[in-house]
Amino acid sequence: MNLEEKRIRTYRYLYNQARILLEKHISPDHFKSEDTYEKVSNALDIGIVAFNRAMREAVSDVRDGVDTSQIWAIIDATSFWEDTTPGRWPHMTEVRAQVLLHWAGSYEAGKPFMQN
Repeated sequence: MNLEEKRIRTYRYLYNQARILLEKHISPDHFKSEDTYEKVSNALDIGIVAFNRAMREAVSDVRDGVDTSQIWAIIDATSFWEDTTPGRWPHMTEVRAQVLLHWAGSYEAGKPFMQN
């Protein structure tokens, strides 16, 4: 599979995992502000880059005592995908992009991410 095909496949996978995260692992009660969850959900409807930005903003609105590891995990996974955007990083190689896409594709909603 070439890089473009892998990016498309990984995008779809991350989108579906983000939906699962919102439906099963994160709720409006996790946030101080009533509209934060809705903003994040609406951002996902736009795409995973918008979702990434909304999650970065939302993490600062999490209620005290709420574990943020799932939020940071999806931020990391979608950031890995975004970093593979052609032209985004001038020194990005195809080999490095493949590694980042592999990491992004290893994300699974509700499970530890990148922990050994």
